Amino acid sequence: MKIPRKKAIAVSAVQQESSSYTVGYAKPPVHTRFKPGKSGNPKGRTKGHQNFNTLLRNTLSQTIEVFKSGSKHKMPKYAVMITTLVNKALQGDMRAINVLLPYILKMEQAEKEIAQKVAALSQDDKAILAMYVNRNEK
Repeated sequence: MKIPRKKAIAVSAVQQESSSYTVGYAKPPVHTRFKPGKSGNPKGRTKGHQNFNTLLRNTLSQTIEVFKSGSKHKMPKYAVMITTLVNKALQGDMRAINVLLPYILKMEQAEKEIAQKVAALSQDDKAILAMYVNRNEK
């Protein structure tokens, strides 16, 4: 199915005399076009506008005061959330356990992979790593 285009409408009498320009599809009137050097969005994007990921990261990294074993401690919100989740899992909350188990398995798998990579290193590489660790411990 073909969509018919709008027929060109004649421009004002003044423009019609000065040129043979006709207004129509993809041909806006000359007086409504952006002037050279002028932007269609003069204010531009608002400064400080953040996407969801940035807002979430900033919110979770904010510190709050928590009472821990009778005294105040400042902790980031994400650390408080993880601590609460682990404590609930220890109390037998099955939902918390189901949330934590995949992360525990991923951690264990990553540790195994690192151990395998270290075991595959040559003696020279292990000596270099040992020197690096010793230098940074002091």
